[in-house]
Amino acid sequence: MARHFSQVLCEPDQVIIPNQEGGAFYIILEGEVIVSRKINDVDSENEILVPGDFFGEEWLLRRKLPKATVVAAGEVVLFKASRENFFDLVFAFPDVKTNLERIIRSRQFIRTHHFEWLNEDEVVYQVRRKHIAHLLINLLGPSLLFLLGLAFTLYLLLRVFTDSLQVGFPVWSGLVMVAGLLWGLWAVVDWSNDFYIVTNQRVVWIEQIILLYESRVEAPLVTIQAVDVRTELLGRILGYGDITVNTYTGRVILRIIDDPYLMAALIIEQWHRALMSFQVGQRQEDVRAVKRILGQEEPSPAPGSTVIPIPSKGDDYQEPSFLRTYFGNIFKLRFEDGNTITYRKHWLILIRKTIRPFLVMLAVFFGMLACVISGLNNQLDIETVEIFVLIGILLILLILVPWWLYNYVDWRNDIYQLTEKNIFDIERKPLGTEIRKSGSLDRILSLEHERPGFIGYLFNVGNVIINFGDAKFDFIGVYEPARVQQEIFNRMHLLRSQQQKEEVIRERERILSLMSIYHENVQGTQQENSDG
Repeated sequence: MARHFSQVLCEPDQVIIPNQEGGAFYIILEGEVIVSRKINDVDSENEILVPGDFFGEEWLLRRKLPKATVVAAGEVVLFKASRENFFDLVFAFPDVKTNLERIIRSRQFIRTHHFEWLNEDEVVYQVRRKHIAHLLINLLGPSLLFLLGLAFTLYLLLRVFTDSLQVGFPVWSGLVMVAGLLWGLWAVVDWSNDFYIVTNQRVVWIEQIILLYESRVEAPLVTIQAVDVRTELLGRILGYGDITVNTYTGRVILRIIDDPYLMAALIIEQWHRALMSFQVGQRQEDVRAVKRILGQEEPSPAPGSTVIPIPSKGDDYQEPSFLRTYFGNIFKLRFEDGNTITYRKHWLILIRKTIRPFLVMLAVFFGMLACVISGLNNQLDIETVEIFVLIGILLILLILVPWWLYNYVDWRNDIYQLTEKNIFDIERKPLGTEIRKSGSLDRILSLEHERPGFIGYLFNVGNVIINFGDAKFDFIGVYEPARVQQEIFNRMHLLRSQQQKEEVIRERERILSLMSIYHENVQGTQQENSDG
């Protein structure tokens, strides 16, 4: 393939596209480029491409004018294939065109769907659905049901029945056909709402069942240990298989995926990139530090190399005051206090806890009202009415209201907290025991969320499961579980990055200290030899 490309050197801030006339295909060898696209007249989105990435194929294959600007972030070395050389390349290697088309569809899909859980610096490399064979298999049942109704309808049209049969049987056959159509439509929508996504930070499986279920299972790239591919005979014939992404204790399985070996290769590439990216940055810092020890001029630090200390505020659970506990944030299911985010269980959980005392209270109230009405109608004497009303008031004030308040406080005391370094699962019974579990964000191995059932889908309430390997935290019944999962992921990713940088800096300072001592001893020895 090399004969189709030429090497190009770009200066910092040089506009690569759309200045290039006629279009070209580029592969980044060294450096980074920034791809800017306008969302509207005011806002725009930027995407950073790194060595190994490529661009320009969309404008060549789709024959559309560039809708983005590509600018060199610094000195960049590119491999460039002109329009003629690019089409010679895809003609000689048809698989290249097939894979590029798949990547173009993935990028267009992300632009139109705008997943809110994606980070600003997160680049999507691939979006896949399950193989079309999975959809066709799921359509067999609806198709047979529809054909059965159609065949029965045609049979009725060819026979002569009584008036009652002429009315009844066509209605039933029509219902069978409609049921088959609705079943088939549901299967198509269900298939189209399941996605497998690979980014530069994680592998994600999104599963949605319309009005019934939604979940997102993800594995950060840095936690991956192995990527396996499994195919069967039919899968090898049709070109699909299963990919298993193994982390320290969990797995993310991408089932019935088209061209599994190519997808697995992409996951492995991004996995290695995530590991190498940190190492390359630290090597550059090592070079600068050694030059400083040797007395050479130290170049300016690379952007983003400065370690930002983690704020101490909010790192530990903060015990709220009495007023804040019982009267603050009464109607909020999520609220922030400094760097601490607190989540409560959904109002549905509160209703479920308090529905029985409320119904009993309502029954007592209506019973008291019935006694008063009976007294006004002279069906009961005044003394009897007063006794029943007094008993009802005492029952409400002394038993039912405390019962309701107990369940309400029990709901308020069951909270989940997210800080800069830890997560907390706190359950405190009113006038009883308190159970407080905590876990460090840097120990999290996998995250997933689910919205089970129609109620969960309708009210956007579900569960977030945090896997620590030897233990699991379950955030049960939280509002917007996808958002909770994303906030945990963001803080986990930030904490791990900062800890890695701090650990490398400590190790570098130790090595540099030894080098400095060695350098001083060498200089002392040389000085003694010259004096002697």
